[in-house]
Amino acid sequence: MQSTTPISDPALLTPPLDIKILNISGLPIKIYGLSSHPPSTPLTCVHLLHPRLQTHEYMSGIARSILLAPSPAHSQALICTSFDSRNHGARITSPLANESWREGNKTHAEDMFSIYHGTVEDLRMVVDYLGAYLRRPIRHFAVGVSLGGHAAYLSLALPRIEGVVSVIGCPDYKRLMAGRAERSGVDVREVFEDAGVGAIVGRLDPAAVGVEGLKEVWKGKRLLALSGGADRLVPYACSEPFLAEVKGAVGRGELELVVKDIVYDWVKHECTSEMVREMVRWFTAIFKDMDGGLKGGSSVL
Repeated sequence: MQSTTPISDPALLTPPLDIKILNISGLPIKIYGLSSHPPSTPLTCVHLLHPRLQTHEYMSGIARSILLAPSPAHSQALICTSFDSRNHGARITSPLANESWREGNKTHAEDMFSIYHGTVEDLRMVVDYLGAYLRRPIRHFAVGVSLGGHAAYLSLALPRIEGVVSVIGCPDYKRLMAGRAERSGVDVREVFEDAGVGAIVGRLDPAAVGVEGLKEVWKGKRLLALSGGADRLVPYACSEPFLAEVKGAVGRGELELVVKDIVYDWVKHECTSEMVREMVRWFTAIFKDMDGGLKGGSSVL
């Protein structure tokens, strides 16, 4: 898989971001921007989840874009965090497990879902403990790209995550893997039989859980989905049916969620500078809401 590193606007390249490394349960967490805020100041944290075959360093451009954007009209004390996903970077134990069927990994479907499911469990721990280590209250959001974008959809169900941005991610794992299996000559029925990973996916994957099952865990939250219309690795066609169901439920008042779904027609499997600018605009709007009291209700933007 190839992903293009996000490009920050030239105006955002200086000054350098301050970085603190915090170990939580043996997991090194990179924290961007912490020294900019006085001790005990309540914080708003954007957790950054990187793509497959990358490391936490991939997300540094997005951290810079979020933290060093021209001062918006909000008073949030912002930080970002990133860490290596399971079996990536300093945590890698099996390079083959990060590859696809075409690269010879016979357990691609099991490996990919378990890796980003495990990464979301790591995020759950970080969300639970970060405020305790920093000795202050924190509000939590997440941004994920590609593999991290899949994880972002799962993380929206974490109780303390208030909103997520999924960039070139997919909320429907079975549909995504079905297309990939067909192109690779793999029988997807064997992959998702009840004795295999299918039962786990059915319990956790947003499309498998369905809107009815998500009403409470997604209630009052926010979702921004950014997809490439020319993406062949994670085609928007795999996300569209479920996102259409979500937007329909929101429109009918059956799901309390603020959702924005944008497809960039000519974008392939990459995170572009325009996608990064859109997420910055999205966060700016959310933080203005937070300054005035976070608004409830639902909307499709």
